[in-house]
Amino acid sequence: MAESGPALTPEPESFKGFIVHGYADLRRDRLYFIGRLEDGRSFAAAEFRWRPSFYIYQSQGEKCAALFRSRGLEDRFRILPSEMRAFSGAELLRICFDRYEDRTLGLRLLEQEGIPGPGESIKPPELFLQERFIRGLTLISGPSYPGRRVDLIFPNPDLRSPETAFAVPLNIASIDIETDMSSGAVLAAALAWAVSGTDGELKSRDRLVRVLAPKRKGPECRDDRALFFHDDEASLLKALIEDIRRVDPDVLTGWNFLDFDFPRLAERCARLRVPFLLGRAPEEAKYFPGGPASSDEDAHWRRGRSAAALVPGRQVIDALRVVRSGPRRFPSYTLESVARAVLGEGKLVNSSGQDKVRELEKLYQEDKTAFGRYCLKDADLVLKILASTGLFALTLERARLTGVSLDKAWTSVVSFERIYGMELRRRGIVPPPENPGHRVSGAAGGTVLDPMPGFFHNVAVFDFRSLYPSIMRTFNIDPLSHERAGKAQPSTPPVEAPNGALFAREAGILPELITEYFAARHKALDMGNETASHVYKILMNSFYGVLGTSACRYGRTELAGAITSFARKWLLFSRDWFN
Repeated sequence: MAESGPALTPEPESFKGFIVHGYADLRRDRLYFIGRLEDGRSFAAAEFRWRPSFYIYQSQGEKCAALFRSRGLEDRFRILPSEMRAFSGAELLRICFDRYEDRTLGLRLLEQEGIPGPGESIKPPELFLQERFIRGLTLISGPSYPGRRVDLIFPNPDLRSPETAFAVPLNIASIDIETDMSSGAVLAAALAWAVSGTDGELKSRDRLVRVLAPKRKGPECRDDRALFFHDDEASLLKALIEDIRRVDPDVLTGWNFLDFDFPRLAERCARLRVPFLLGRAPEEAKYFPGGPASSDEDAHWRRGRSAAALVPGRQVIDALRVVRSGPRRFPSYTLESVARAVLGEGKLVNSSGQDKVRELEKLYQEDKTAFGRYCLKDADLVLKILASTGLFALTLERARLTGVSLDKAWTSVVSFERIYGMELRRRGIVPPPENPGHRVSGAAGGTVLDPMPGFFHNVAVFDFRSLYPSIMRTFNIDPLSHERAGKAQPSTPPVEAPNGALFAREAGILPELITEYFAARHKALDMGNETASHVYKILMNSFYGVLGTSACRYGRTELAGAITSFARKWLLFSRDWFN
């Protein structure tokens, strides 16, 4: 972000906006929150005042202080009393730092010494937003000045959560590249972009493609409005990066983008020494390859990670992953197959395997204009699929509802932990450690009644609506209620599930959330808002799954088992009652 500029506006102003990306600048000890305003301008909110911290159990206070002093942190931390309580109910202390890097070092020292800390994995930008209960949409108050990479910069503004939702238009750009199979060189790079409307639909804006055509002359190299030719790969890549900067998208996407296009662009820019400046900050974009769990010890509870990208000020969403996460299933997830099923149209070259490779090589050699249009068509198809299926609108709604960033909107565990963690904070409670140190085996399913083959008259069909969410709501099945069940007063004995799991009777977080989501879903249905209705439905249905996985910090075998054992009980009870 620009560090200096024209004078600040004389009076503080108020704006509505959507935070696309928040990150910590470890060198300058500040937070940046970058996004789009309701009026379409981009912004960056720079927070200099907030200081990083984390919590430790009060019983570990002296041990932590001695450890930090022994590692040269004498004057770089403060241990303060805290009004927050641990998930278990234990008392906590808060360790504060002036430097972000010291917080990172402190957490690393605790991990090396095996000292557990509640909520230690929550990163500073997420913690800042959780403290203010901000879920993407935000109210911004304060003076501002024009920026170089964004339209407005707000130094130390007041960021608050709005009481009512509003629509913010986001720009999305689809990128597709074609490469030489032997050298890896980028032969063509296409960019198509659109803006989300107030109804969540995508409205196409423009498109272009750049093709590598060194020293080629003739009719096939004649530029048109969307087609540009380059003598060398470096100039092509520089032009593409400048195109992205000029279009200024909030979201970068593409088909299989995180496993092919993005890493190829990163590799070629590095090889040709072209700065990979795709974002709204002077730092280069970064690619993180996917892989398995980092060690055998944690493989049982931590899943292998997927490939990811970091583009400062923007989000990277792989359209293929979004389609796989959506409600509609496809027999094949190639771009050609999905486009044919959704749009009734496909790629300009629809062969596959080695036949496709040979056809594209021939096309590039004989007709570079057609080759460029093939690349551009692929970028176009991605935006059309996201628009036609409503999946981009669903992504925005999930991010707004859960508070996770757009790139994680379809992740069940991350979304659940963000929602649940925010509700814990309202109650003055810090989330438990990320690695609970135990295995979660899942649970047996509900039950399937033995069929009676044949033809029958007067058959009535009864179906429980949202059975698992209804069970959680009715019997107060909730991680915090389960944790606190052993502390229940004798006058109010806990609820006991058929599998033996106990739950305190004091209203739990999950039942309250589900009640809220049920009401919101019915309201959305009444208003004809199918997008919001679907988001509420799949969120509620995901709650059971996350409670039965070790990837979630709240996952417990007994929690998942309580839900399915109640389901078996009431299905069998209902069968017997009807009989």
